[in-house]
Order: sequence, then structure tokens, then C-alpha cells
Amino acid sequence: MKKLKKSRFFALFVSAVLILNQAAFLFIPVNSSHAEEGHTTVTLTEPGDGSTISGQGIVQVQVDTAETVDEVNFHWSITGVGQVKMTHTGNNEYQYNWDTTLLDDGKYYLKAIASVGGQDYHSVEFGVKVDNASQVPSITVSIIEPADGETIYGQGIAKVHIDTAETVDKAQFYWSVTEVGQTDMVSVGNNEYEYNWDTAAIADGKYELKARACINGADYYSQSITVAVANDVSDAADPVSINIEFINALEYISKSTVFSARVDTEVDEIFFDVFGPVGALDTKNKQYTAIPEGINTYYFNWDITDFPDGPYKLKAFVSKGAFSTYRGTKVNIQRDMSVVSGDGAVSISAYLPECGIKEECSSNGICTETIKTYDNKQAIIEAGADFLYHGICKSDDINSDEFAKMCEEEYEPICGEIKICEGDFCRARIQTFSNLCKLRINRGRLLYYGGCKEQIEDVDIVKIEEKSNLLVNDKLGDILVELQELRNIVREQENEIKYLRSFVADLKKITQQMQSSINNFITYGVDDNTKRLGAGERAAVIHSFKSAFNKLPENEEELSDAIKIANGRWPSLRSEEAEERARAKFHNIYKRNPDTENQNDNAAVTVMAYGLRQKAENRNLESEKQGIKTFRHIYNKLPETTEDWNIMQAITYSGATR
Repeated sequence: MKKLKKSRFFALFVSAVLILNQAAFLFIPVNSSHAEEGHTTVTLTEPGDGSTISGQGIVQVQVDTAETVDEVNFHWSITGVGQVKMTHTGNNEYQYNWDTTLLDDGKYYLKAIASVGGQDYHSVEFGVKVDNASQVPSITVSIIEPADGETIYGQGIAKVHIDTAETVDKAQFYWSVTEVGQTDMVSVGNNEYEYNWDTAAIADGKYELKARACINGADYYSQSITVAVANDVSDAADPVSINIEFINALEYISKSTVFSARVDTEVDEIFFDVFGPVGALDTKNKQYTAIPEGINTYYFNWDITDFPDGPYKLKAFVSKGAFSTYRGTKVNIQRDMSVVSGDGAVSISAYLPECGIKEECSSNGICTETIKTYDNKQAIIEAGADFLYHGICKSDDINSDEFAKMCEEEYEPICGEIKICEGDFCRARIQTFSNLCKLRINRGRLLYYGGCKEQIEDVDIVKIEEKSNLLVNDKLGDILVELQELRNIVREQENEIKYLRSFVADLKKITQQMQSSINNFITYGVDDNTKRLGAGERAAVIHSFKSAFNKLPENEEELSDAIKIANGRWPSLRSEEAEERARAKFHNIYKRNPDTENQNDNAAVTVMAYGLRQKAENRNLESEKQGIKTFRHIYNKLPETTEDWNIMQAITYSGATR
């Protein structure tokens, strides 16, 4: 009997323990239970609990586990419901670029769920407020020209006004409906942007036009307007009637051909315009003076020597008084090989010969230029060469008369920099050249395509070269007076130890005076901008110079280049090796080769190759934060080295896009 009581007592005791254990289990949160069993915790680190958010931002989740994470999903709910798979960015972190502008404003509850070994682990759920309405700055984008409902033809200016106090990163012009097109616009001052729109290159019909402004990572659009493109009809609003007839409108030609047009009345002026190849990588307009050959009949001899095969538009323009009109026809140049497919498109691999030039530098710094014929414009881009003129190269000698003659025939304005020397002192001069050939003959350096927007005499460059001259000639006092600084020997010694220690081997190769000049530049800067950069940034400039040219500045000219880099200006020296590395980085970032005729692509390559610094007054820390996030997304790490920070600067400020 006693044994029975003990057994019953023991059974009741065990049952009580089990019940209490089960009760305790029921009160343990789900996260904690999973974390205890699988040693896994999920934490939503960005945005913060109770925060107010707007625009685009990064959602970040930390998954602490020793197991393999199958996937992580981000959830939001209440005002709207959504779920999306997150991207692994390394170090057990996951991210999602959340565009809250696609949601209604209001309160949202967020959580993250990680799937690990077939089990789901939840983060703590919390709320945030989406408020885009009060965050939108007062920015309006308006199309000024052309007017809504206008009928247009030929070439004209599309003009956009962007009403904002913010910095506009990019302005773009769109047209669609009959055909679709998009292009970057050029700033002309007073918050206005322009694009020289050649409607002869597109089909007649109605088009919807829209403009876009990119500001601080956000897009702002104009109201759409509608215009009619009518290139093959006269201006119906004008009572004057002029009929134009092509006498020999040939569909295909294989050699230089005379084209004639007849009008049915006397006109004040007539000329012919050739545009094409339509749809090719590179097109051009060439205008010919009409030659009278009879009563109201005119002609021109189209020499197709420098025109590649492909489809062209040929137009006869006439004017009488205030009235003008034209008539167009289509002509195909087809020599031994047709590059025109059935739908009229031109293949990237087609043979459209272009003359280009490439500069190559040996390890000892000796550079040579090679002029050669490339299959097409894409081949020039892929080779890292520069375009000179259309067609086969007539000469491989830049100093030849034949080369100079070809320079006269092309008009594709570019902005370049040349050196003007007076005795031992040289200064930079920026000016517009009619084409790259002209620039090369003058031994200049290409800055960008299109006419110069800066002063002909680049005052900034002149000042930079003057500061370099003062440093090298031990006239630091003159610089300090301008900077309103007193010399501090202790700071100089500290900076020499802190920043120049890593250059011990390179310092032995330069004079003591150059060592002192470099250290003084790092310690004080030479102008207001470099002073504001700080010693660390100035030291990074010297690191960038060393990385690009595999040496420290050895003379006044090279120190001047380092100061140019610090001021965001292109150096006079070139390093093909550094630019080749930069082009490889560009491809890794943007998944394409850089286009040498695209100003933004050139800027990205130059910043990565030489470390050009953004001017202190133009830095945008919010944009740089986004640039760091983009860098981290691509490289799975934060920027660490000078080269990493140069890449981040290129991503943030160049304007290059995928």
C-alpha cells in the first residue's frame, strides 16, 4: 500500500512538471523559440521602429545564424500589402531597395522572415510611417519649345525649363507614339536645357513629348504635350504653293551620282540636304549648294566617297519670301556589300569604316598615336580609340597634308585643351575645335564633345599652374597669405609621418624640394577649394596620382596635374594603363563598354583612372551615401582604399548609367 502511494505521488509530480514546462513553452515568443532551437535570430535594422520615411531607401536585415539561409523576404502591410525577396549583400546582411513612392501614404507594419533549413524565423514586427506628400520639393519641369499642338519639321530646338533651387543631375527629352526616342539635354543657363532635335531623322506623324529631370536621385516629369512632325509636306497654313519634283530619284546608287530637282516657280534659294545612314551608329547631315541647270531646275553631285553603305534621306529645301518647304526621297548606298537588313536596320557588326586614333603608352612613359581604319564606330569604342572622321583613313601621318585636308571636311565640334607657352612658363587654353583632327594637329587633349561652355582662357587652370610654380620654387609664404594661414612646422612633420610614410621607396626617387612641395600641399592646400578638402583628401589625391602614373609628382608640371585632380580638373598627363583599368571597372559597374563620345562615360572613366575630386562646394553627402550603397551592392563591401573611393565618386557624380 505504501509502495502504491509513492508511485502515485511520483506520477503526479512528473505530470505537474510536464504541465508547467508546457505552460512555459506557450509563453515564449516565436522568435526566441526558434533562436533557441536553431540558433537563428532575424533583426530588421533599417528603417528604424517608428520612423517616418519617403522616396527610395534601403531596407536592411541581419540574420544571425551558423546555418545556410535559403532566402529572406521583406513584408509590409496595413495601408498596402507587399512581400519581396531580399538580396544577400554579405556578412549575413540582406537588402531591398524599397520605393515608397509606389505606395499610399500611411502607417505600415514591417517584418522580415528568413527561411533556414525548412523553418521560418521572424523578426520583431514594428511600424513606420510613409509620408511622401510632405517630402516632395517644389520642382516643376516645363516644355517651353515646341508648343503643344504645333506642327514642326526639319531641325529645331527643344527647350525645357526646370524650376528648382536644387542641383539638376540630368535633364532628358522623350518623344513617342509614331517612334520612340530619348536623349540627354544640354544646360544653357537660367535653369533651361536644350536639345537640337532633327525631326528629319524620324517618321512623320504625331508625337507625345515629355521631359524628365533627375534631381538628388528622384525623377520629375513635365506634362506631356503633342506635336505633329510633317517633313514631307508643305506648310499648309501658308498660301504660297511650291511643288518640288526629283527628276532622278534613284532607290540604289553604288557611286557618286548627280541628283536633280525641279520646282514649278521661281524661288529665292534652294539647297540639298543628305542625312544618314538612317539607324546607323553614327549619322551626319551634309548640306550641298544647289547649282542651276535650266529653268527652275537645280542639281548637285553627291560624292559618296566618305559615306558608308546604308539608307539615307535626301531632301531639297526651297524658300520664297517668308515661305519655305522641302521634298524628301530615300536613297540607299550599296557598294560591294549591303549592310541594310530587310527591315532597314544597320547591324552592329556591319562594315561602316571609320578612321580613328589610339594613344598607347609604354611602361617608361613614352606614348605613341596610331591612326587606323576601324570596321565601325562600335569597334572604335571597344578599342578605346577616338573617332577622327568617317570612312577609310587617308593617311596614318597626323602631320600630312592629306590628314589636314580630311580635317577640313568634317565639322563635329569638340572642346579641347592646348598648351600656350611663353618662355619656360606654359598655361592651358581651352577652345572649340571644328573636329578631333584639328585638335590632334595642335597636340591638344580632348575634354568633351560639343562646343566649349567655358572661357577660352581657362583662368582656373592658369591659377593652378601658378600655385604649382610657387610650391616648387619654395614660395609657400605667398600661398599661406592667400589662405590666411600661418606656417605650422609641427603640422608639417605630423603629416609627413602620417601620410608620406607609405611612399618611402618613391620619395627616394624625387628631390628634397619636391618632397617638401608635396608635403606642403597635403598640409595646407593651395587654394580655397583644396584647403576645404582637408589633409586626408589631399593625401588621397597624391595616392591617386601615384596609382595612375606609378610614381609621385617629380616636377612642377606633374605637381600641377595633382592640384588639377584635387580641383576636379583633368590632368595634362595621360596613363593608358590607368584608363584601361578604369574601363574594365566601368564595364563591371555598368555592364557595358564606355562610349568615348558620351560626356558622362568619359567623366566616369577619368574619375576612376585619376581620382578627380568633386569640388568641396559641390559635394552632396546624401548622393554620396547612395553612391556608397551602390558600391556595396556591387562589391559586397564598403569602400576602403583610395581606388575604392574613386569608384564611389564616379558612381555618384559622373552621370553614367547602365
